[in-house]
Amino acid sequence: MEYTDSMKKLIALSISLLLTIIILGSCSSEPQSNKDLPKKFVRGELEIVSKQVIIGPYPEHREMKVLRENGITNIVSFLHPGIPFEKHLLAREKRQSQGTGVTVHSLPLKPFVSDENTKNLDKLAQMVKDHPDQKYYLHCYLGKHRVTYGKSRILRMLGKPTRANKTRPVPKEFPGGPVVKLAKGVYFGPTLTNGGAFELYTSRVVTIISVLDINDPGDKKFVKKFKRLAVGFDMDFENIPIPENRQDPQAIDKLASAIKKAKKRVYISSFTGEDRAESVRDAVAKASE
Repeated sequence: MEYTDSMKKLIALSISLLLTIIILGSCSSEPQSNKDLPKKFVRGELEIVSKQVIIGPYPEHREMKVLRENGITNIVSFLHPGIPFEKHLLAREKRQSQGTGVTVHSLPLKPFVSDENTKNLDKLAQMVKDHPDQKYYLHCYLGKHRVTYGKSRILRMLGKPTRANKTRPVPKEFPGGPVVKLAKGVYFGPTLTNGGAFELYTSRVVTIISVLDINDPGDKKFVKKFKRLAVGFDMDFENIPIPENRQDPQAIDKLASAIKKAKKRVYISSFTGEDRAESVRDAVAKASE
Protein backbone atom coordinates (compact mmCIF):
# COMPACT_ATOMS: atom_id res chain seq x y z
CA MET A 1 0.00 0.00 0.00
CA GLU A 2 1.38 3.35 -1.02
CA TYR A 3 0.86 6.46 1.09
CA THR A 4 0.08 9.80 -0.50
CA ASP A 5 1.91 12.91 0.65
CA SER A 6 -1.18 14.10 2.57
CA MET A 7 -1.46 10.75 4.37
CA LYS A 8 2.22 10.86 5.30
CA LYS A 9 1.80 14.36 6.71
CA LEU A 10 -1.27 13.27 8.71
CA ILE A 11 0.59 10.28 10.18
CA ALA A 12 3.60 12.45 11.08
CA LEU A 13 1.33 15.00 12.75
CA SER A 14 -0.46 12.29 14.73
CA ILE A 15 2.83 10.84 15.95
CA SER A 16 4.04 14.33 16.93
CA LEU A 17 0.86 15.04 18.88
CA LEU A 18 1.07 11.69 20.66
CA LEU A 19 4.68 12.32 21.70
CA THR A 20 3.76 15.81 22.94
CA ILE A 21 0.94 14.42 25.10
CA ILE A 22 3.26 11.77 26.59
CA ILE A 23 5.99 14.32 27.35
CA LEU A 24 3.61 16.86 28.89
CA GLY A 25 1.93 14.17 30.95
CA SER A 26 5.30 13.04 32.26
CA CYS A 27 6.40 16.60 33.14
CA SER A 28 3.18 17.56 34.90
CA SER A 29 2.79 14.40 36.96
CA GLU A 30 3.11 14.87 40.71
CA PRO A 31 2.30 12.85 43.85
CA GLN A 32 -1.40 13.10 44.66
CA SER A 33 -1.10 11.63 48.15
CA ASN A 34 0.60 12.86 51.28
CA LYS A 35 2.62 9.68 51.85
CA ASP A 36 5.92 11.51 51.37
CA LEU A 37 4.96 14.52 53.49
CA PRO A 38 7.15 14.84 56.62
CA LYS A 39 5.56 14.84 60.06
CA LYS A 40 7.18 18.13 61.00
CA PHE A 41 8.98 21.18 59.66
CA VAL A 42 11.59 23.30 61.44
CA ARG A 43 9.08 25.25 63.55
CA GLY A 44 6.51 22.58 64.33
CA GLU A 45 4.45 19.55 63.40
CA LEU A 46 2.18 19.01 60.39
CA GLU A 47 -1.35 17.62 60.54
CA ILE A 48 -3.55 16.30 57.74
CA VAL A 49 -7.05 17.71 58.23
CA SER A 50 -8.62 16.41 55.01
CA LYS A 51 -7.65 15.28 51.50
CA GLN A 52 -7.36 18.94 50.58
CA VAL A 53 -6.07 20.58 53.72
CA ILE A 54 -2.89 20.27 55.79
CA ILE A 55 -1.94 22.56 58.68
CA GLY A 56 1.44 23.38 60.17
CA PRO A 57 4.00 26.09 60.97
CA TYR A 58 5.57 28.87 58.89
CA PRO A 59 7.33 27.16 55.94
CA GLU A 60 10.87 27.88 54.82
CA HIS A 61 11.82 27.90 51.12
CA ARG A 62 12.95 24.26 51.06
CA GLU A 63 9.77 23.26 52.89
CA MET A 64 7.67 24.99 50.24
CA LYS A 65 9.34 22.74 47.68
CA VAL A 66 8.41 19.70 49.77
CA LEU A 67 4.79 20.87 49.81
CA ARG A 68 4.85 21.32 46.04
CA GLU A 69 6.28 17.84 45.57
CA ASN A 70 3.26 16.53 47.47
CA GLY A 71 0.82 18.26 45.15
CA ILE A 72 0.14 21.31 47.33
CA THR A 73 -0.05 24.44 45.21
CA ASN A 74 -1.64 26.84 47.70
CA ILE A 75 -0.27 28.19 50.98
CA VAL A 76 -2.70 30.12 53.17
CA SER A 77 -0.89 32.38 55.63
CA PHE A 78 -2.68 33.46 58.81
CA LEU A 79 0.14 35.87 59.76
CA HIS A 80 -1.17 39.35 60.53
CA PRO A 81 0.53 42.32 58.79
CA GLY A 82 -0.66 44.55 61.63
CA ILE A 83 1.98 42.88 63.82
CA PRO A 84 5.42 44.24 62.77
CA PHE A 85 7.15 40.90 63.38
CA GLU A 86 4.62 39.07 61.21
CA LYS A 87 4.51 41.74 58.50
CA HIS A 88 8.20 41.04 57.88
CA LEU A 89 7.64 37.27 57.85
CA LEU A 90 4.71 37.52 55.43
CA ALA A 91 6.71 39.64 52.97
CA ARG A 92 9.61 37.16 53.24
CA GLU A 93 7.25 34.23 52.65
CA LYS A 94 5.88 35.77 49.46
CA ARG A 95 9.41 36.38 48.16
CA GLN A 96 10.53 32.84 48.94
CA SER A 97 7.49 31.30 47.24
CA GLN A 98 8.55 32.70 43.86
CA GLY A 99 9.64 29.93 41.53
CA THR A 100 8.40 27.13 43.80
CA GLY A 101 5.10 26.58 42.03
CA VAL A 102 2.98 27.50 45.06
CA THR A 103 0.80 30.57 45.58
CA VAL A 104 0.67 32.36 48.94
CA HIS A 105 -2.78 33.59 49.98
CA SER A 106 -2.89 36.05 52.90
CA LEU A 107 -5.90 35.65 55.22
CA PRO A 108 -4.79 37.42 58.43
CA LEU A 109 -6.08 36.06 61.74
CA LYS A 110 -5.75 37.43 65.24
CA PRO A 111 -4.90 34.91 68.01
CA PHE A 112 -8.37 35.30 69.50
CA VAL A 113 -11.97 35.38 68.26
CA SER A 114 -12.79 38.49 66.20
CA ASP A 115 -15.04 39.64 63.34
CA GLU A 116 -11.99 39.85 61.08
CA ASN A 117 -11.22 36.20 61.81
CA THR A 118 -14.77 35.15 60.99
CA LYS A 119 -14.69 36.89 57.60
CA ASN A 120 -11.31 35.45 56.61
CA LEU A 121 -12.18 31.94 57.80
CA ASP A 122 -15.34 32.09 55.69
CA LYS A 123 -13.18 33.12 52.72
CA LEU A 124 -10.93 30.14 53.43
CA ALA A 125 -13.85 27.71 53.50
CA GLN A 126 -15.24 29.12 50.24
CA MET A 127 -11.83 28.91 48.56
CA VAL A 128 -11.39 25.26 49.48
CA LYS A 129 -14.98 24.43 48.53
CA ASP A 130 -14.73 26.15 45.12
CA HIS A 131 -11.54 24.30 44.17
CA PRO A 132 -11.98 20.63 45.16
CA ASP A 133 -9.13 19.62 42.84
CA GLN A 134 -6.56 21.74 44.72
CA LYS A 135 -4.68 21.21 47.97
CA TYR A 136 -3.97 23.80 50.66
CA TYR A 137 -1.36 24.23 53.39
CA LEU A 138 -2.59 26.47 56.23
CA HIS A 139 -0.12 27.97 58.68
CA CYS A 140 0.42 30.54 61.41
CA TYR A 141 3.88 30.93 62.97
CA LEU A 142 4.36 27.82 65.12
CA GLY A 143 1.49 25.72 63.77
CA LYS A 144 -0.13 25.53 67.21
CA HIS A 145 -2.52 28.42 67.61
CA ARG A 146 -4.35 30.17 64.77
CA VAL A 147 -4.18 27.10 62.52
CA THR A 148 -6.65 25.50 64.95
CA TYR A 149 -9.19 28.14 63.85
CA GLY A 150 -8.60 27.18 60.23
CA LYS A 151 -8.86 23.50 61.11
CA SER A 152 -12.15 24.02 62.94
CA ARG A 153 -13.63 25.98 60.05
CA ILE A 154 -12.70 23.30 57.50
CA LEU A 155 -14.06 20.51 59.71
CA ARG A 156 -17.31 22.46 60.14
CA MET A 157 -17.55 22.84 56.36
CA LEU A 158 -17.12 19.05 56.05
CA GLY A 159 -19.82 18.44 58.67
CA LYS A 160 -17.36 16.99 61.17
CA PRO A 161 -17.21 17.82 64.91
CA THR A 162 -14.97 20.69 66.04
CA ARG A 163 -13.75 21.96 69.38
CA ALA A 164 -14.51 25.47 70.62
CA ASN A 165 -11.49 27.76 70.63
CA LYS A 166 -10.88 29.28 74.04
CA THR A 167 -8.27 31.74 75.24
CA ARG A 168 -5.05 29.84 75.72
CA PRO A 169 -3.54 29.77 79.19
CA VAL A 170 -0.11 31.23 79.83
CA PRO A 171 2.41 28.36 79.50
CA LYS A 172 3.69 26.83 82.75
CA GLU A 173 7.24 26.63 81.47
CA PHE A 174 9.56 28.00 78.79
CA PRO A 175 12.99 26.63 77.78
CA GLY A 176 14.64 29.21 80.08
CA GLY A 177 12.74 28.19 83.20
CA PRO A 178 9.35 27.82 84.93
CA VAL A 179 6.44 30.26 84.76
CA VAL A 180 4.39 30.86 87.91
CA LYS A 181 1.15 32.74 88.47
CA LEU A 182 1.67 35.23 91.32
CA ALA A 183 -1.73 36.94 91.26
CA LYS A 184 -4.77 37.25 89.01
CA GLY A 185 -3.43 38.22 85.60
CA VAL A 186 0.21 38.44 86.81
CA TYR A 187 2.86 35.87 85.82
CA PHE A 188 6.59 35.55 86.49
CA GLY A 189 9.09 33.68 84.35
CA PRO A 190 12.32 33.70 82.30
CA THR A 191 13.47 35.71 79.29
CA LEU A 192 12.10 34.47 75.98
CA THR A 193 12.79 33.44 72.43
CA ASN A 194 10.60 34.50 69.47
CA GLY A 195 8.41 31.48 70.02
CA GLY A 196 7.98 32.25 73.71
CA ALA A 197 6.97 35.83 73.01
CA PHE A 198 4.39 34.59 70.55
CA GLU A 199 3.06 32.14 73.15
CA LEU A 200 2.49 35.09 75.50
CA TYR A 201 0.82 37.08 72.73
CA THR A 202 -1.58 34.25 71.94
CA SER A 203 -2.30 33.94 75.69
CA ARG A 204 -3.45 37.58 75.60
CA VAL A 205 -0.58 38.92 77.68
CA VAL A 206 -0.72 42.70 77.20
CA THR A 207 2.20 43.97 79.29
CA ILE A 208 5.74 42.69 79.75
CA ILE A 209 7.96 43.97 82.56
CA SER A 210 11.64 43.06 82.65
CA VAL A 211 13.40 43.24 86.03
CA LEU A 212 16.86 42.81 84.52
CA ASP A 213 19.21 45.79 84.58
CA ILE A 214 19.74 47.39 81.18
CA ASN A 215 22.80 49.20 82.58
CA ASP A 216 24.45 45.87 83.40
CA PRO A 217 26.51 44.56 80.43
CA GLY A 218 25.39 40.99 81.15
CA ASP A 219 21.70 41.89 81.21
CA LYS A 220 21.61 44.57 78.53
CA LYS A 221 21.33 42.30 75.48
CA PHE A 222 18.48 40.32 77.05
CA VAL A 223 16.53 43.47 77.94
CA LYS A 224 16.95 44.89 74.44
CA LYS A 225 15.92 41.64 72.80
CA PHE A 226 12.90 41.27 75.08
CA LYS A 227 11.81 44.82 74.33
CA ARG A 228 12.15 44.21 70.59
CA LEU A 229 10.02 41.06 70.84
CA ALA A 230 7.37 42.77 72.96
CA VAL A 231 7.05 45.72 70.60
CA GLY A 232 7.09 43.38 67.61
CA PHE A 233 4.05 41.57 69.00
CA ASP A 234 2.31 44.81 69.96
CA MET A 235 2.68 44.33 73.73
CA ASP A 236 3.51 47.09 76.23
CA PHE A 237 7.05 46.90 77.65
CA GLU A 238 8.73 48.35 80.70
CA ASN A 239 12.12 47.77 82.30
CA ILE A 240 12.35 48.11 86.09
CA PRO A 241 15.74 46.88 87.36
CA ILE A 242 15.67 44.76 90.52
CA PRO A 243 18.97 43.90 92.27
CA GLU A 244 19.75 40.20 92.04
CA ASN A 245 21.35 39.59 95.43
CA ARG A 246 19.67 42.07 97.77
CA GLN A 247 16.34 43.66 98.61
CA ASP A 248 15.86 47.21 97.36
CA PRO A 249 12.66 48.76 98.84
CA GLN A 250 12.59 51.59 96.29
CA ALA A 251 12.88 49.21 93.34
CA ILE A 252 10.19 46.96 94.83
CA ASP A 253 7.84 49.94 95.28
CA LYS A 254 8.46 51.04 91.70
CA LEU A 255 7.71 47.55 90.39
CA ALA A 256 4.56 47.34 92.54
CA SER A 257 3.34 50.65 91.12
CA ALA A 258 4.01 49.49 87.54
CA ILE A 259 2.12 46.22 88.12
CA LYS A 260 -0.83 48.07 89.58
CA LYS A 261 -1.07 50.45 86.60
CA ALA A 262 -0.31 47.88 83.90
CA LYS A 263 -2.91 46.45 81.55
CA LYS A 264 -3.53 42.79 82.39
CA ARG A 265 -2.34 40.12 81.64
CA VAL A 266 1.19 40.98 82.87
CA TYR A 267 4.31 38.87 82.38
CA ILE A 268 7.29 39.77 84.61
CA SER A 269 10.62 38.49 83.37
CA SER A 270 13.89 37.91 85.20
CA PHE A 271 16.67 35.81 83.71
CA THR A 272 15.59 32.30 84.75
CA GLY A 273 12.25 33.02 86.38
CA GLU A 274 13.78 32.13 89.75
CA ASP A 275 16.38 34.87 90.31
CA ARG A 276 14.98 38.01 91.98
CA ALA A 277 11.89 35.96 92.85
CA GLU A 278 11.60 37.23 96.45
CA SER A 279 11.61 40.88 95.38
CA VAL A 280 9.13 40.23 92.58
CA ARG A 281 6.76 38.42 94.96
CA ASP A 282 6.98 41.31 97.44
CA ALA A 283 6.16 43.78 94.66
CA VAL A 284 3.17 41.74 93.50
CA ALA A 285 1.89 41.53 97.09
CA LYS A 286 2.18 45.32 97.44
CA ALA A 287 0.36 45.84 94.15
CA SER A 288 -2.49 43.68 95.42
CA GLU A 289 -2.99 45.69 98.64
